Parts: sequence; C-alpha cells; structure tokens
Amino acid sequence: MTITYDPKHPLYTDEADVREELTRVYDLCHGCRLCFKFCSSFPTLFSYVDQHEDQDAGRLTPAQQDQVADECFQCKLCYVNCPYIPELHEWALDFPRLMLRHDAMRLENGQVSLRKRVTTQAMGHTDALGKVATAASTISNLVIGAKPGSVARKLVEKTAGVSSVRLLPPYAKQRFSTWFKKRVTPVLTKKQGSVALFPTCLVEYQQPGIGQDLVKVYERNGVECSLVDGAGCCGAPYLHSGDMEGFTKVATKQVAVLAQAVREGKDIVVPQPTCGYILKKDYLDYVGGPDAELVASHTYDSSEYLMNLHKAEGTELDTNFHGTIAETISYHIPCHLRAQNIGLRNLRNKQTTK
Repeated sequence: MTITYDPKHPLYTDEADVREELTRVYDLCHGCRLCFKFCSSFPTLFSYVDQHEDQDAGRLTPAQQDQVADECFQCKLCYVNCPYIPELHEWALDFPRLMLRHDAMRLENGQVSLRKRVTTQAMGHTDALGKVATAASTISNLVIGAKPGSVARKLVEKTAGVSSVRLLPPYAKQRFSTWFKKRVTPVLTKKQGSVALFPTCLVEYQQPGIGQDLVKVYERNGVECSLVDGAGCCGAPYLHSGDMEGFTKVATKQVAVLAQAVREGKDIVVPQPTCGYILKKDYLDYVGGPDAELVASHTYDSSEYLMNLHKAEGTELDTNFHGTIAETISYHIPCHLRAQNIGLRNLRNKQTTK
C-alpha cells in the first residue's frame, strides 16, 4: 500500500496497491463518519462496511470499492472538512485525490468501456466542441434543447451518455471572446487594477452574458480587462475522468500562458469556481513548479478580486446602484467556491450598507 497522489509515482496506477490504499482510507472514513452529509459516496461506503459484523473495510469487493468512487463528483468538501489531510495528520488522507487515482488506475488498466473512453475523449475536447457548437448554434440547440426524454435526447444519451432528462444550457450565437474583441474599450479615468480574464468554457461558449457583465462591472470600477492569448479549457474534463496524461498536457500549457500574463503585471480572474479551483489547487498538485505557484497566488474568483480591491488602501468600488434591488435573494454557494475557503466575500447585510 502506497500513500501517493502523484501520477508520476510508479505505483500510482498499480491496481493491487490502489485497492489496498482504498481499504485503508475507507476504513478510516468509516471510523470517522464526519463526511456523511456531503455526497452519496460516504453513505454508500458506510452501508457496505456495516453489512459485515466485524465492520472490516477490507471485505468490500472491487465492485463495491468502484461504486463508492463512482459516486464521488469531486466537490472537495470532504477534504476541507477532514482532520486527517496531509497538512494536518500523519494519515495523509485526501479522499478526492484518491478517487482520481482510482479513476486513473481503472482507465490505465482497461477497466473503462470503449464507449465511455471514446465519449469522454470527445466531450473532453471542450474547446473544439464549443467552437463547432457555437458556429452551428441553431442546430446544436435544437438537439440539446429538445424536450427532456424526447427521441433526440434519447439518441444523445445512447451515443454520448448524457441523460435524456438532464436540462442542458444552450450554446451562444456569439462567443464571449468574440464579443470582447469587438467591444468598444472604455478609457479608464482612474485605473485601479489590471486583470486577465480566464473566461472558462461555460462563459466562452454558453453563458457569455456572465463574462460581459463582469467586464462592465470591472471597467466601471477602473479595472483594466484583457484576455490571455492561448488560454483555453483548464483541463477539468480530463482530470475528473482519470486521464492524468491528458490533463497534465493541457495544464502545463495553461500554466505557461497564464504565468506570462502574471509577469506582465496582471492578476487572473475566473468567473466559474470549478476552473478557479483547478488553477489555484490542481495545477499546483499535478504540474507544480514556480510558474504554477505564480499562477495560483495571482488567481482570484470574480467577487473575491472585487472585494479585495474594495478593502485595499487607496482603492474603492462604485457602490451607487440604480434600478430595482431585491430585498432578499436566495444564493446557492458552489461547492468549489466553498472548497477554496474564501468565504462569502461579496455578502454584505443591510446594516453594513446603510
């Protein structure tokens, strides 16, 4: 049994070694049970172990081990709440990264079906897919926007594995980067910062309005905005499917172009927390080196950057808002925003705004 989360380690994808490590970690998690509420992986794990009178995690079958791993969707919340992580305890437990190691092991050892490998690879090329889908957005949206459970959606489910009842966001007619380059750039009367936007695939191809609003807010507050030449998908689809080689290749390229932007005096702003987590955390873990550290230390969530600017000495945000503002709003905190431990930086109550 080897405690490692390094894809370059010779035993990283060794099945016997991985399954021994799964047994060790599953036993520790079963004894702790702190994370029962975060996802179905843990209740499933506990039910499997509790079936045995001696409650020995070593009695789980490979299929049961795999089921626990399959139910992990990499929210990272178990990691930030775990008292036994490598930085805090000799047990060096990192459940999410062990699940990634498990996925990489299964992929490496031919335990993933050909259909799943092909569809994952195809859908993992999000930039290529996004460029085609936005160029033919009318056709693309007819397919993905079909009624859930319809013949068209069932065909997508059969071929790509995407549930026929899953609601899918439509593709935009104009990509965010196209809008950004065509817009009239305002003259900033008081420059308060300079950022390079990492728009993410969601904003670039499907929800460009998010990026457009971000740019308008930033420029209104004296923040110069630019895009990074060569920036693309962060590589999350490869990482989360166990393709460490594919992820490392993409991540290494992104680290290089983003580090160059930082050296030019810009901070990196990411409007989507999953991609923000990848840049801040996973590039450090799986690429490493001075450039990855530079990128991680200069990457910010969109609201995080604004609030840092607002609280910094000598800078100030324009807080004069016009129009109707709701008395209250309901806000779902994204898991990967919580996992970054930056809190609700943009939350202010009535008492502090009066």
